[in-house]
Amino acid sequence: MNYQGLEDLKLIDKFLKNYNEMIVNHFIDKIDKKSYSVLDFGAGIGTLAEIFYKKTSIKPQCFEICSLSQIILLQKGFKLQNEFLNEEKYDLIYSSNVLEHIEQDFEAVANIKKMLKKNGCLIIVVPAFNFLRSELDNKIGHFRRYDVKTLKKICNQNDLKIENIKFFDFSGFFILLY
Repeated sequence: MNYQGLEDLKLIDKFLKNYNEMIVNHFIDKIDKKSYSVLDFGAGIGTLAEIFYKKTSIKPQCFEICSLSQIILLQKGFKLQNEFLNEEKYDLIYSSNVLEHIEQDFEAVANIKKMLKKNGCLIIVVPAFNFLRSELDNKIGHFRRYDVKTLKKICNQNDLKIENIKFFDFSGFFILLY
């Protein structure tokens, strides 16, 4: 399968460096830098994986279904994890701006949870507020945006303990309202 937004990922990688750093900085403190196993779920072309690696010296494995992105990830030296496992393998799994592209998001989170070690940490970054949904969301393949209630429901149904839900990028909120 190839992702239609591959060129968009390349633009995001090039022009939104501060945004991508901000995302990684929001969860970088969740690691202890020992023998840590990390998965970037929906890694795209490895933008966040590269930032994470530079900041921690821990190279995440990358879960990516787009075959063109997989080639790029391999060229960048990342190992691929291309199927869901029924084994608790990862201390940290993060996913940024991916879940909204998956029609069966509850099932995806259930499958991700199976790969998370007991006391592991799952970080999910998604676009907020369905009332901000626009034609752009449709164009780039979003099935939905999220609110706190929906995220809590997904976590509760998958027996995930919520440590924190927060919103960031408030400037984007006002731009989208305009």
